[in-house]
Amino acid sequence: TYTVHLAPSTRGRIGRCWASDGKSELELSDNDGCSVQRSGEVWGDFEVSRDQRGTTFLNHIKAWAFPT
Repeated sequence: TYTVHLAPSTRGRIGRCWASDGKSELELSDNDGCSVQRSGEVWGDFEVSRDQRGTTFLNHIKAWAFPT
């Protein structure tokens, strides 16, 4: 699980995410944090929860191997 936690006084958002093995890259989300992976692949949409402790973004990553 990929987790980002922001303090209550911090404003933020998730932007472009990618994975790299040093030889190739796999796009996971676009500049707005929206998944570019189809359902059932490596990366889904972020789950966002907000409470008095801040904002938490979660994304569940499925295992995969780079083709290189």
